Amino acid sequence: MGNFNLKFDRPKISSEEIVSKQNFETVLSQFNKAKPPVYKNPWFWGSAGLATIGLTTIVTLSAMQNKELTSNQKPIDDKTLTLKNTELPKDTDCIKPPIEGENIEFKTFKVNPLKDEKIVLESGTTIEIPKGSLLAENKSKKVDINIREFQDKSSVFISGIPMDYANNTAFESAGMIEIRGEQNNKEVKINPSKPLEIDLKTTKNPESFDFWYLNEKAQKWESFPTNNENQISSKNSSKTNQNNSSKAIAINKEKKEIQQIEVKIQNVHSQLSNLEKPKEEAFKIPKKNAQLFDLDFDKTDYPELATLKEVIFEVIQGKHYDASFIKKNWSDMDLSKDDEKYIMVFKNSKESFKTEVRPVVQGAELKVAEKKFDLAFENFKENKKLFEIQKKNLESDKLKHESNLNKLIYEEKIKTEKRNNQVQEDVSLTANREILTVGTFSNFISFQAPVFGVFNCDKPITYPKPFESAVAFLWIGQQIAKFKQLFIFDLDKNNRFSYSSVPGLGYQSTDNIGFHKNNDIVVVGIDFEGNVGYAEFKNRKNDKSKENNNLDKIVFTRKDKAITTLELLSKLLNEETKSV
Repeated sequence: MGNFNLKFDRPKISSEEIVSKQNFETVLSQFNKAKPPVYKNPWFWGSAGLATIGLTTIVTLSAMQNKELTSNQKPIDDKTLTLKNTELPKDTDCIKPPIEGENIEFKTFKVNPLKDEKIVLESGTTIEIPKGSLLAENKSKKVDINIREFQDKSSVFISGIPMDYANNTAFESAGMIEIRGEQNNKEVKINPSKPLEIDLKTTKNPESFDFWYLNEKAQKWESFPTNNENQISSKNSSKTNQNNSSKAIAINKEKKEIQQIEVKIQNVHSQLSNLEKPKEEAFKIPKKNAQLFDLDFDKTDYPELATLKEVIFEVIQGKHYDASFIKKNWSDMDLSKDDEKYIMVFKNSKESFKTEVRPVVQGAELKVAEKKFDLAFENFKENKKLFEIQKKNLESDKLKHESNLNKLIYEEKIKTEKRNNQVQEDVSLTANREILTVGTFSNFISFQAPVFGVFNCDKPITYPKPFESAVAFLWIGQQIAKFKQLFIFDLDKNNRFSYSSVPGLGYQSTDNIGFHKNNDIVVVGIDFEGNVGYAEFKNRKNDKSKENNNLDKIVFTRKDKAITTLELLSKLLNEETKSV
């Protein structure tokens, strides 16, 4: 009779996985550490449909969670179950460049706080600073107005300005500006009663975008009012246009309502897609008429197997399954983990038998598991019903606002001819602007800034659904890449999605990465040494192999040290950097 060996050769798993498997992995690990040399072989046998080898793990741990520990029971170390706080530390900078040694520089303009001043940027953006607007300590000395204007994804990324909004969306920007004021290296504040007057050049028609201000103390984007909501085009519009602006305001309001509803519908749809129907397997409930077995051995002879006593396994029957294995004597057993499957191999001097198994519960623990499953299933049905009702109501609201919008547009169209003369006057007064027609906005957005900071013309885009399976990150040459941060640049949706493998950075986990289906994608990774890698996924609409929108690996190319990350990214994203 040969020696009996039991070994668990498995990859290290996360605390979240341990929780989801009811600490089965923890028990196996503890068994491995405590296992003494084997000095006698057990014989495995089966009776009444039961053989024997260990799912004591699940049953024991479940019971220990619901009962008081007896004096001879040791509490399980739950340190691995502790979740780290994912909130940002209070002293974390809101704007932090991701690439060490690279940033987007400010352009400085010196202005006199005692005079009306006007700054005109190369893009056409203008900043008017009224006399008395800047609250400088020394009124006789000029104030430095430092400006960065962003009209592309590359420079926004390098600057470190965060672009996430709410829980599951990221901004698509149509134009952003950062303005700071200082004198003698000290911050200068703005007189709220005399705000800066800013006309920001946008890369797209701002009608379909909202406007935002970055609250750096709270580290979040907040809605910010614009002059476009109260006037047709620019502050030089004629009295006739001002009298007719109520119609434009109403049109803009309906469009904003529709945009906000569309974002809500996207979020609800995403929640519905991610809503998973509970499975009995996840609660360790055995299937009907499944073959179950456990291990039978003498604990006195085999103390190292004590943690596996009375554990129940269900056989996952494959092509070559032999139900008679429980009637045979076995002298050797091996239990291992292959991906998410548990594989058990029995041997004796004449033969061997291999089968997939999974831990299940029985008796009182089964009743508890069934109750939990029933409750989870009811919650699933209720949540699904609520999401479907919410989606239906939102779609109904959208139709109502679309109907109102069409009515307003039709009414405005009737009056267009009567305003044509006035439109021509507006165009001649603002020849450097792209006035489209009365009742619509130019490719500028006007606002008043009572504070310095970052202002953005944006709309939120929902994060893509995570890939169905884990993705391996590799450098060219198959070397494993360990990234601290990953950024998914979506060229079709004109934005980026941010992920991190380190809790506390305010990003989604790298375990949740995914692509919007068929969109062209550029992935940028930053490892723990600060090295930059990139991967391209383009022409995906014509790639039949990507129809399932899933990946098993991403292979990264290392950035050439001869170029900056900004230069590389501008090339990858087909952008000509336009930051000031």
